[in-house]
Amino acid sequence: MKTKITKLFSVFMVIMLILSFVPAISAYAASAVYDEAFEGECMDEINKVRKSNKVGNVTYDMDMAKLAGVRAKEISSKFSHTRPNGKKSYSVYEDYGYTKPKAVGECIAYATRFDGVWDMIDYWMSSNDGHREVIINSKYTKFGMASYAYGGKTYIVLLLSNKSGSAYIVSYNANGGSGAPFSQVKTNGTKMTITKTVPTRSGYDFAGWNTRADGKGTTYQAGGSYASDANVTLYAMWKAKSAPVTLSSISVKTMPSKTTYNVGDTLNTSGLVLKASYSNGTSSSVSSGFTCTPTKLSTAGTQKITVTYSGKTTTFNVTVKAVSTPDNPSSKLKSVSVDDITVNYKSSGALKPKVDATSGLKYTIKYESFNQKIATVDSSGNVYGAKKGSADIKVTVTASDGSYVTDTCKVTVKYTAVQWIIMIVLFGWIWY
Repeated sequence: MKTKITKLFSVFMVIMLILSFVPAISAYAASAVYDEAFEGECMDEINKVRKSNKVGNVTYDMDMAKLAGVRAKEISSKFSHTRPNGKKSYSVYEDYGYTKPKAVGECIAYATRFDGVWDMIDYWMSSNDGHREVIINSKYTKFGMASYAYGGKTYIVLLLSNKSGSAYIVSYNANGGSGAPFSQVKTNGTKMTITKTVPTRSGYDFAGWNTRADGKGTTYQAGGSYASDANVTLYAMWKAKSAPVTLSSISVKTMPSKTTYNVGDTLNTSGLVLKASYSNGTSSSVSSGFTCTPTKLSTAGTQKITVTYSGKTTTFNVTVKAVSTPDNPSSKLKSVSVDDITVNYKSSGALKPKVDATSGLKYTIKYESFNQKIATVDSSGNVYGAKKGSADIKVTVTASDGSYVTDTCKVTVKYTAVQWIIMIVLFGWIWY
């Protein structure tokens, strides 16, 4: 729905003159405003209305814009088609060195505010006092517009005529996109700055303007200059957006300089280089910006290190050695000793290691039989005689600080007297 201009008053005048036009350079009111971008928008809207009424287009004329500036300032003191000097409005042409065109028209207005170019034109087109006939008059081929702000109001003058002139129209075509800029007006012999407003197109980046829709003409950039004295339509050029490049995976390219540690050491990643692979098939080397876990190496053996970079992970292994007491004199674990024991065949006995350690020290004990066919041992140190003979059992005590001590005992498995008698009676048959 189009809104009406608030407190907008307008009148018009159409005067037919039978005189030829002679172009001239004139002085004009410097305080008046004639904005080519605004006037280009106005021209587009006026020509839409004229086209719908099967009337030819009008084009912008800088000389008429200057004269409109003079009139805009004049109507701020006397709102009338009669000028402050008592002459008719069209006398401004001759007073400023121009020959009067054969047909001239003037629309004047003032407003405390208006909602845009179309709102102003719509008001004139819907009025019943002849404004519509002025705007769609087929005799007019040129127009100029200016505004002047004074006393909280904006005074607007639109001049139309059949004046011959040399201004050119730069039109824009979105060429498959949307939001093409309004047309611009270029004055003969001058350079025009191309608008920085650009259209948009889903899936594409704007790539400049071209005089041909297929891009085989002259290329111009937004904000650049247009110097040709000719009407032109500039077509938007588009470049399809590339699929975003994402990180696909990481792997270890170069291991860190240090890969062997003692229990309790902190991981050192110096020298570690990753290979980052991307969705477009490329790769790069990464030597910083990643994190590694764990960093505190508290368990003896092979330790897996997880590397994280930009949401991707990979791993590598380091060797962590337990710290023995001789290498760590400050350890609170001193020694362990375990006595040799004898167990009967198919019977059990218990190892009782003696640990010399500071009170309160936490440690674990591990048992290992070197000949499980003779004797086996469980995690609690219980020995089972599996066959007559002897076997060595190693006892390892590991403290929470990684230090450890060991001792070895001998387990002898023998037959009882009854077992011997049975063996003899059975002439060597195995007793169960």
